[in-house]
Amino acid sequence: MSGLKLSFHTRLMLGNLILIAALLLVANYVSTSYLKDSRDREKLSEAKTLAQVFSTAMRDAVVTSDIATIREFAESVTTEKEVVYVRVSTVDGDVLHQTSKALRTPDNSEAGGIESGDVFDYKTSVEIEGVTFGQIEFGINVAAINEDIATMNTVFA
Repeated sequence: MSGLKLSFHTRLMLGNLILIAALLLVANYVSTSYLKDSRDREKLSEAKTLAQVFSTAMRDAVVTSDIATIREFAESVTTEKEVVYVRVSTVDGDVLHQTSKALRTPDNSEAGGIESGDVFDYKTSVEIEGVTFGQIEFGINVAAINEDIATMNTVFA
């Protein structure tokens, strides 16, 4: 069996090309992973801030079941392109108000955030002095960031 005879210089160049290609693949994987982690941390931070604002702004309205105030606040918040839906409910789970876009039900049962598809769902409790009066659920749009990550993966794949 006669093999393909390559000069030392050619074999060295091919070895370097394979090494560079492998390093680029590893760098792509690491940078994509870092971008996803960074995105998740930022969305969680944004969701916590929004939850604090929502909870503070709607605290009295949830306690007194003031549907008009809750509706006005929820509708004004969902005019932002980042907030997909808002659902406000009592501690018993009775929905006081949900925006028309609130057709989804978050997969998480505890307070916190979880991403499903292009929406980062977040849930927080409305509390006064340790007593829970209700909860607020909302979704943040992450479609643009997911698209950027998908584009980055296809460019380097």
